[in-house]
Amino acid sequence: MKRLLTIFGLLLVMAGPAYAENVHIILSEDNIAYHQLAQDIKNHIGNKALRTSTQIKTLDSADSGNIVASDLIVSIGETAVQFSQRHYPQNSHLYSFIDKTVIQGDDATNWVAVLMDQPLQRLFDTATGIVQGGLNNRLVIAVSEDNQLIRDEIAQLSIPLGIQLDIVVVDSNAEPAKVIDSVLQNAGALIAVRDSRVWSGEHAKWMLYQSYKYKVPVVGYSKSFLKAGALISVYASLFDTVRETANLITYWHDYQGWKMQERNFYPPYTISINDNIARALEIHIPDSIRQGAATDVSD
Repeated sequence: MKRLLTIFGLLLVMAGPAYAENVHIILSEDNIAYHQLAQDIKNHIGNKALRTSTQIKTLDSADSGNIVASDLIVSIGETAVQFSQRHYPQNSHLYSFIDKTVIQGDDATNWVAVLMDQPLQRLFDTATGIVQGGLNNRLVIAVSEDNQLIRDEIAQLSIPLGIQLDIVVVDSNAEPAKVIDSVLQNAGALIAVRDSRVWSGEHAKWMLYQSYKYKVPVVGYSKSFLKAGALISVYASLFDTVRETANLITYWHDYQGWKMQERNFYPPYTISINDNIARALEIHIPDSIRQGAATDVSD
């Protein structure tokens, strides 16, 4: 009888779930916004049992000792990514609400990422749609000399016939606004890229001011560009980023790990238009772009 019970116990173990269902969502900051993002992700997880067992942790509580190597670590924001990489290198990881620079050069195979930025090609295609068929088909991208990530993306762009791309490389000692001035005067549109050397603080303000002065529309990579004076932005909404993150958590559970070849995941993109800028610059937004695009610049 004892032997039968032992065999029965072994069969139960073998028949049970082969993969842990523990998911830990780690927040970069302990505030309402991050907690709401995490809760929204939990609410979108497809498996009810998995949704119930998923835990939300701050950086202070994440090192509590109840995380085992078979658990999934979901890091929300750059600080959480760096924390989880340092403390849990053996775990499977899902990084979310970050840009590509955060995971640049990470050669490990145990992670996937949901990126806030859209591929540069999507911004380029949107800018092409604005200038194509007009009098000026010249597009401009300004990038710092040491931003190899963006420069590689630029080199891989698919450029249609009739479109000219001017690449302005800004060295470490130059003022971006001064370097781009002469090129901008003859531009059809300016594409903003994630480059803190060019598009941050006062540099960004001057770039947007110059563009407005020369009646050059700016295509931005986040919605915040619209309030600052860009014509249009191409980005992933919070809702779509949450949903993509939740879908990948469910995937990890259902397939017992990361089985796909992709590493970087881009949520469906949203296009938002600042119609005030369109009117001021006398820019016509083609129906192919305007269809389905948001026109509000609030929040």
